[in-house]
Formats: sequence, C-alpha cells, structure tokens
Amino acid sequence: MGIENFQILLDNPSGIYCAGSAISGKLKFYVDKPKKIRGVKIKIRGEANVSFWGTREVSRPGEDSKTEEVRFHASEEYFSTKYYLTGSSNSEMEILPGEYEHPFTTTLPPVLPSSFESEYGDIKYSVKGVVDIPWGIDDTVETTFSIMTNVDLNNIAEAKKPIKRQVEKSFCCMCCRSGPLTMVLNLPHAGYVPGQNIPVILEVDNASDVDVDNVVIKLQKIVECKANVP
Repeated sequence: MGIENFQILLDNPSGIYCAGSAISGKLKFYVDKPKKIRGVKIKIRGEANVSFWGTREVSRPGEDSKTEEVRFHASEEYFSTKYYLTGSSNSEMEILPGEYEHPFTTTLPPVLPSSFESEYGDIKYSVKGVVDIPWGIDDTVETTFSIMTNVDLNNIAEAKKPIKRQVEKSFCCMCCRSGPLTMVLNLPHAGYVPGQNIPVILEVDNASDVDVDNVVIKLQKIVECKANVP
C-alpha cells in the first residue's frame, strides 16, 4: 500500500482560531515499504462557496423571452498558502519503512470572516496534507478548522443607534371596520454580541374588536447569498 494512517494533528484540539493567529500541527503517516516521493507538502486555505436555484429571463434571437430555472453558484478565496515540508516539486527521494512526522506552522491573515455553514453556502477553512508521488496518484488527507472573528461594536456607528418599529393592522368584520391593532417595538441599540441579553420593549395597543390571546417575540436569522453565475 505504501502510505498508511495519514493524519493531520492540530496543536489546538478545539480547532478554533482567530484571524492573525498561528495555526500549527503535524502531518503523520506510516510507510510499510520503500517508496519514492517528491516530498511532503501542506496547503492551508480559506474560501466561500454558494449554490442555489433561481430564475432568470432568457432572450434568444427570433424567440420570445422566457423564464428558466438555473443553478447560481459563486466562490471566493480568502487566502491559500502551500509549501513543501520536505523535498520539492523538482526533487525525488526514497523513504524507508517507518513512521514519519512533519511539523508545520503558518500565520493566518489578519482579516478573515468567521466560519459559516448554511443550506445554500458556507465559509470553510481547511488544512490539506499531500505526499507528492512522482508519476503517480498523490496520497492526501484533509481536515477543517474554524475561524472565530471578534467584532468590536464600538467601531460600528449603526450598532449604537436605537431601533423603533411600528406596525398597524385593521380588521374587517362583515360590513363593520374596527379600530387598528398597533404594535411598537423598541430596542436600546441595534448591535449585540453572542450571549448578550436583548432588552425588548413591546407596546401593544388593541383598539380593535378582536381579542389578542398572546404575543410572541421571535429572533430570526437572515442569510443572504449572492451569485451571478451562470
């Protein structure tokens, strides 16, 4: 078989890093018989990918325009670092049976978005180890790690502004029109961090003839994915 038990062992067992910090670990594998290789290399990468179905107007010469369903997709690379831990693309060496370990360390870029995963897209960071085989199929192993980016809300002017939203609904019953049901929501400011309480003040004025049994407040996440391809 040649290369066996190929692993990436990160020094940080949680696999969570901050932008600008160092990521370190080692590639570990076992060789059961002599094997020729160019070298051992590593690739550390950060990227975003989105993919979703949508519609677009299509016009063709001599035909009326029509709407067709297409899959939109896009990708964005934040950084890509790759280098040989031993050997090079132009070298060739023979490794003997035994266990091998190759340590690595790389400083991550100072600005990176946090890791993210959804139904339509993700932001992913990965480490890939490669045993470069001359004139053959490389042996590879890959693992992912997470980036957690701290956001200082003091530097975001919009986060400090209070929020006030008002909605009004009127009800009709047969030929009669009742007064409106009015709700006003107030937040002391717009920005919050994970774990922080959100003090919601909700004012309800029911001037209608409809009874209100309960009021529910829901925290909702909105994810917007954009792509122009095809």
